[in-house]
Amino acid sequence: MAVYCHLTHLRSSGVLKSLVMQLSEVPRLTKDRLFQQVLSAARRVEGTLLVVMDEAHLLDGDALTDLRLLISSAVDVAPPLKLLLVGQQTLRATLKRSQHADLLNRISVHYQLRALSKEGTSRYLDIQMHQAGGMEDVFDAPRRHDPRRRPDAGGAPHACHVRMEW
Repeated sequence: MAVYCHLTHLRSSGVLKSLVMQLSEVPRLTKDRLFQQVLSAARRVEGTLLVVMDEAHLLDGDALTDLRLLISSAVDVAPPLKLLLVGQQTLRATLKRSQHADLLNRISVHYQLRALSKEGTSRYLDIQMHQAGGMEDVFDAPRRHDPRRRPDAGGAPHACHVRMEW
């Protein structure tokens, strides 16, 4: 089972409450009870409970500490709870701070999406426009390749979406 949380701009207790609500439960009042709710849900899940924290670069230090404590507490849960942190490059720098060394040591896979080439960006834009039911050639060649006007902002897929919405 996968749980997607994107309200990472909240304080630590808010992030835990959001996680509990994503597990279809009513959040309890104290942090230790929120931890227990998540761990209980992880035990009830058939298979692994995957928690996806999107926009993880917005998590504050206390929230990152709580997530570390949560996955540490879930070691005895079989299978254990898994955490996927998805965020921008500032997340990497945040995790390298000494206060988050224990969390960084628990991360088994690090992956960074690289910027797309000009050709890759053109294909990406065409595919996204096609899937949205739009015309694939809505961005003309000069706009695709002029760095001041390109909708791809240097090939970053997220920036492509932001520019396409603009």
